Amino acid sequence: MGAIFPAAYIIFVTWCFIMKGLPHHTEWIPFILGLIILLGEWASGRDAYQKKQQKEIERMKGKDLR
Repeated sequence: MGAIFPAAYIIFVTWCFIMKGLPHHTEWIPFILGLIILLGEWASGRDAYQKKQQKEIERMKGKDLR
C-alpha cells in the first residue's frame, strides 16, 4: 500500500497537468509537498517493517540456541 499511494498520486498529478496544461511554478509547491509526505510515510513504514523483521529473526535465533 505504501508504494501504491505515491504512484497513484504521481499519475493523478500528471493527468491534471495534461488536462490543464503546465501550471505556474508556484502551483507546483502543493504537489511536491504532497509527494514528499507520501514518500516519507512510505519510508517510515519500510523502516518499521524491517525493524520488526529483524527483531523476529533475533528471537528465532535465540530459540535455536537453547
